[in-house]
Parts: sequence; C-alpha cells; structure tokens
Amino acid sequence: MKRTITLRFLLSLCVLTLCSFLGGKELTITAATTVELNTNEYGSSQNWIAGSSTTLSGKTITFNDVISMTYDKGSASDPYYRTWGGTNCFYSRKGSSFTISAIEGYYITEISFTTNRELNYTAESGSLSSDKTKWTAEEGEKTNAIKFNCTNNTYITSISVTYESQVSDSKGDSQLTIESEVSIDYKESYTVKATASDKDGNPISGNITYTIISSASSDYTFDEGTGVFTAGTTPGSYTVEAYYEANDDYNASLAQCVITVMEPGVSSWKDYRLVTEQSQVVEGAQYILVCPIVEYEYNSLYTMGSIDPYGYAYSYNAGGYALSNNGGISSTVESSVMPFILEKVNGNFALKTLDGQYLKGFIGWYGMTYDIELGSSNSASEAQWSIEIDQDGNAHIYNVYDNSQALMYRADVQQFKNYSHSSYGGKDYPAVKLYAKCAEMSIKQEALGYGTYAVDFAYQMPKGVKGYAINAVNDGVEDETKKLVKNEAYAEETDVPILTPLLVYSEEAAAASKTYYPIVIYKDVEAYEGDNYLEYKRNGGMTASKKGEPVYYYKLTKKSSDDPAEHKPLGFYWGAEDGAAFMLNNSSSAYLALPQSLFANGSLASALLFDEEGQVTDIQLTTTTENNTQTVYNLQGVRVSGKLAKGIYIVNGKKVLVK
Repeated sequence: MKRTITLRFLLSLCVLTLCSFLGGKELTITAATTVELNTNEYGSSQNWIAGSSTTLSGKTITFNDVISMTYDKGSASDPYYRTWGGTNCFYSRKGSSFTISAIEGYYITEISFTTNRELNYTAESGSLSSDKTKWTAEEGEKTNAIKFNCTNNTYITSISVTYESQVSDSKGDSQLTIESEVSIDYKESYTVKATASDKDGNPISGNITYTIISSASSDYTFDEGTGVFTAGTTPGSYTVEAYYEANDDYNASLAQCVITVMEPGVSSWKDYRLVTEQSQVVEGAQYILVCPIVEYEYNSLYTMGSIDPYGYAYSYNAGGYALSNNGGISSTVESSVMPFILEKVNGNFALKTLDGQYLKGFIGWYGMTYDIELGSSNSASEAQWSIEIDQDGNAHIYNVYDNSQALMYRADVQQFKNYSHSSYGGKDYPAVKLYAKCAEMSIKQEALGYGTYAVDFAYQMPKGVKGYAINAVNDGVEDETKKLVKNEAYAEETDVPILTPLLVYSEEAAAASKTYYPIVIYKDVEAYEGDNYLEYKRNGGMTASKKGEPVYYYKLTKKSSDDPAEHKPLGFYWGAEDGAAFMLNNSSSAYLALPQSLFANGSLASALLFDEEGQVTDIQLTTTTENNTQTVYNLQGVRVSGKLAKGIYIVNGKKVLVK
C-alpha cells in the first residue's frame, strides 16, 4: 500500500514521521528551510544567501536524510548570487544548473516548483511540464538524480520532492529494531544500536548507518558509523535515523530513535546557607544578600529584592528562616528576593541576576553616588565588585569603580544601596551577609566516613570531603583476589561537574556523623575524564547501567549480625540476588556497576570490602575456585589476611582458634 507524508521545515525544526517503506514521501523545501538548516554547515553569512562572499558552486545542501541539492555556476557570470535570500527564492542565473538528488536506495518520482517570477530551465531526464512547475519521471524510470540547466534567470520559491525506496519484489523485506525513545543527561553518551531482521524476525547481516535528522541545537557530537551520540549542555530532542542499506538479498529499511537531553533540575538543593568564610565565595555559585536586624526587630532577615527606578533595591522581610530552619533560608523565599550568580571578571566578581542582568553601582543624578541599577554588560568597573568575608562572617562587597563604597543595607529606610563603607556596621548600616544556595551531603560514622553521591547539578566539594572514582579492577597476587582501585578525583573545595557519581570520604564523619552542604554552582565544569565504575540513576528508581553490557550492581552498605559468622563489614554488596538491579531509596546515591566480563574466571562478585580502619586499601573479591585462599574474619566481622595473631577467627563460616 502506498502512503505519502509531507515534511514541513519551519526555521530550524524538522519533524519527520515514518511511513511504510513501500510508500512515497513528499518533501517541501522553502527559502526559510535552507537558510536555517545549514547555518552550522556553511556559516550564517554563507548559507545560499544573497550577497554571500563565498562561492556556492559545487556545494550541497542536505534537506533531510534522503534529499539534497547541489548548485553549479556553470557559465553564469556571478558565482555568488545563487541564493535563498532577500528575494525569498532560489535565484539561479542563465548558464548555471542545479541537481536534486536522493541517496542510494531511493528514487525520485516527481518534483514540483513554485515561483514568484519565472522558471527557465530544462531537465536532462524525465518529463517537464510546459510551465516548468512539474517534473515527472518517465514510466519505468528509476533515477535518484535530476539535473536542471537554467536557460535564463530562474526564481524558485519552493520545491516539493516525492520519492520512494527502491523496493524489489525479488528481495526480502528488512526491518530494524531500535530503542525508540531515550532520555540522557548533559555530557552523557548514548549508543544508538539498531538490529536488522527479516519479516519473520530472524537476524540478518548488512550495513547500518546512522544520521541525525533533527536536532534541538548543534550542541552535540555524533558518530554516524557507530551511532554514538554525546550530549552537550543544551536540552531538547535529537532524532537519530538508522538506515539499513539495500543489498542483494534484502530491501532497505529505516527506524528512528528520539534522544531527549534532559535539562538539569536542582531537585536536591535544600536551602540557602550562611557563608562564613572566604572559600565559600565561589565563581558560578548563587547567592542572596541578607541583613539580619537585631536592633530594630528581633529574629528578622531583610533580603535584597528588585531594584527601584530611583536607584535602590527593595528589601523583603524573610522572617526568621535563617534562625529557625537549621541555619538555612527556605526555598520559598527565593520568589521574593533577587538571587545573583557570581561571574569572574578581571579578578573581581560580577553579580548576575537570574534574568541575565548585572548589578551596577553608579554615579546617579545630581551627584547621588549611592544609587544602583541593572545593566546588560559586566565590562564596566561599576558592574564589578570585590567580595571579602571577615572573621565574623560579614560580607563586604566593594564596588570596583569606587572601592570606598559597598553594597550595604540602610535599616532606617529599609533599602540596599551602594553606600559609603565607612558607615558599615553602624546602627543604621548593619553588617550584611551572603547566603549560598546549597545541597546536602550526609556522611555517617557507621559507614566509617564513607558515602556515595551523585546530583544533577555542579557543586563545590565541601571542605573536609574528598571524592573518589572507582576506576580499575586488578588481579591479586597471593590470595587470588581481584582488587578494585579507587582514585581521588576531586579534592576538597574543587568544582565537581554535573551528575558525577563518586565515593566520598570525610575523616571528620568517620569520627562523628556529619552533614555537609555543597555549594551549588551554575557554570560549566569539565567532565571527569577517567574511568569510573560508579553510576547514578537520575530521579531514583531501579538501578540501570550505561555501559552497554551485562553488569553486577552493588550498593554501599554495612551488614551486621549477632552471629559473627554472619557479620559483614562496610563494603559494596549486591543490592539484589545475583547482582540484579535494585531500587534506589535516595536519588543522590551512587552505586557500583561492574561488567560481568570482569568475573569470567569464576570470581565471586557479591562483596567488595573495606578494611578495619575505613580506608579503602584493596577492595577485594574472593574467588570461587576450589583451591582458593580461605576467607578469614575476626570476631568483629572484619576480614584479615597474612599471619594471624592468637585468637578466635571465622574461617569459611566456622570458628577457628589460633594458638
């Protein structure tokens, strides 16, 4: 059955609906289509646009995965003026030519043209109507390229191409199976993998290629040979089409996968936390400016809000959030105040609001030097600030244009302005404080100071915490064990990129459980380049792996029992029977996903242990071979090796006395 669909191109958006490969398809091309779809290929000034400074002769514009158009200036005098441009048409002069082509495996049956002036060309094949508005293939003709020679100036406003696949009754029909919809995160890679089969579902061999046919932006990389798509930092949908090439045995077929790059939320952030030291003033972090009032009104916080046209910022009473909410300001306050993100400029900071404007101190009317305003640029010194946090946690935000003035609060008029810093700390000019937008990272003493962490935003590793990747599995020497290797990926107070699963460790938390508050940062942080067996699952749910091969899943836990033989120390353990996927209770937790191929020699992969002091020296996997070394634990459930001191031990589940 023959079916026809119409493809419409509006600006940079291309939507394609598949039909049966036995049917035809119609593609309509307009000036807007050409200009927008090829901006990345030729550059905005070289897009078949009037007045282009680069010759277009021999260049090809691909309109979708099948149809393309090539221009040849031929004997035309002007090589540049073959354009979709100011005249909203494709303007081709006498002596030039253009060829409309379909890729191998397709043939063109009909082409229709519209014009706002005149059409003057001949076709080297097929049949052309007398008014030149319609080309039709001759009966039985199967061509995938039609060349049109311009006999005079030609103005085309749209081209509609109808094409079909070259289905052969003597060949079998192929079909492609592919994951139709996939969601991934920023900087994440996904391999589009299509498998070919005949109409009965039996696997068949053949060449499969992959093409991006529509994209939300150019912010991605894609390998057409392997189907590997790597997202950038632009959310939206990206459609990949898999194409099975026709061969001697089977006809061609298509299938599509829509990859959605998800915009990161900040679902795990808790509140705004008080900045108490200089190291918490972080490029890319988001802050609010607060003045706690104690002289006039007990337990109140006044936060900087929108800026009045007369040059001051309104203040909003946030109540006692900072004192009543465990030191943090509730997220509900954010809608009333003016958060800003710090950008580094010439060694200073620009205060960028969430709508992209910059806070400026400036010389106002009639010499009013205290006024502030918003501007679109951070280049002027008035839009740059130096920030110092003193020993009492007070924030001094000096204006670079005149560092005798600072962003301060005047209590008697309840306004934030660029006041003289000489008045800072007085009754009418109380000290102000910065509060940073933070997440939460809890590390437990019973976990020996370890935890796992992965969140959908970049952050600064808290002071006193290190982040590790687990990046290798090495064979043991004496005890036939395999050993996981951890690598310090992020030291304290370094920036951690979005969605980076880590094993975190705090010496302080090993002594007493502690909750840390990583500062959320809004800037691009380079992704971790090393190997890492840790993974994450955004928004929680069942664990899943992006490795593209069977894995065992582990969670960080500690299993205790009254029976020393059953007691298990802290380590990574299967979260479900046989290492199957398990449910994550905390979406900010990471988990270990080890390829099953690592254990092809029969290693028992159900437990990966820490040593007694909590330091990961060798996280070990015992083997299942009959000649394996005995597994020995002390009565505290901690595995021991080497020469044993006198005492009682658990050896292969039984108590043994060593004298």
